Amino acid sequence: MSHHAARYILDSGNQSAYDRFAQVDSPERLEAELALARSLCEQATNAGRHALAANLLGVIAKLSSATTAQKVRMDELLEKRVALQLGLQIVDLLTAELRDKFIGWEESLAAVADKLAATIQQASNEPLRLTDERGCQ
Repeated sequence: MSHHAARYILDSGNQSAYDRFAQVDSPERLEAELALARSLCEQATNAGRHALAANLLGVIAKLSSATTAQKVRMDELLEKRVALQLGLQIVDLLTAELRDKFIGWEESLAAVADKLAATIQQASNEPLRLTDERGCQ
């Protein structure tokens, strides 16, 4: 689009619409647009407009991906590799604090490190349930 065409669109009363659509940098905004796209897709499917529904499925996929990527960029989600790195840093902190404090400290920390890594590897986005050492909530 040429600069003149863009200027015409903005000058013709569409500035507020342009501004509204240009501000899609927050996950909440992307999630709202994702919900709208899902609703439109359902309506198109129910109306028998399958080509439109198929196009909207592509939009839904892109919005889903963009939402996740934006949450990662804004540190609302941690990638698994970052969580593993955090686990290693926690073990390093424990090692520095407990080094030579009791007999068998190395084996104990190695076991903690193994359990921590396994826990992070198995982690999913299910709701977090905090339990005590006996497994009670």
